[in-house]
Amino acid sequence: MLTSDDTMLTLRDITSVPGKGEIVAVTGHTTPTWPWWLLGGIVVLAVVGAGFVVVQRRSTKRP
Repeated sequence: MLTSDDTMLTLRDITSVPGKGEIVAVTGHTTPTWPWWLLGGIVVLAVVGAGFVVVQRRSTKRP
């Protein structure tokens, strides 16, 4: 099993024909994507909440 400290050689374009293309060294580390999903979810909730507040304030100000 590879760990995040391991390094391996692979083709830059992984779908290229074997023997063709540039060889590069890559690490076994992959960044997790859940922080971006969490941040995006928080932003969406904040925008929806702000929109709800604006609609509520406008509806209560009308005579």
